[in-house]
Amino acid sequence: LKPVRKSRWSSIDISNVMPKTMIAVEENGGLKCYEFAISVNVCPGIFSRTRLITLVPRYRIINLLHRELIVAQDGALESPILIPSQSSVPFHWENGALPRKVRLGTPNPRELRTGNSSW
Repeated sequence: LKPVRKSRWSSIDISNVMPKTMIAVEENGGLKCYEFAISVNVCPGIFSRTRLITLVPRYRIINLLHRELIVAQDGALESPILIPSQSSVPFHWENGALPRKVRLGTPNPRELRTGNSSW
């Protein structure tokens, strides 16, 4: 992965990507780091010269509980993500310079109304 100077675009060389690979893209002018799983497959039949490229978030947090959860990167707790009951959300690192640790919690009713969490 090679960031392009003074651009919001990144250059990704897919010519030698293994069947399943992880890439990281840093936010232009920001701190966020987006990690994706990338899959490159050859299409069948008459489309054999075509490559199907699939990008999906590297992390997806699934909440199977019967209550909401909050999740945030350790050290960036001011930006939690609310995960409603019985749903899932993609997760990306709020600050690419911080360690890759996650904190989970359950919001109290006041936090749900105000949006302030007290980890």
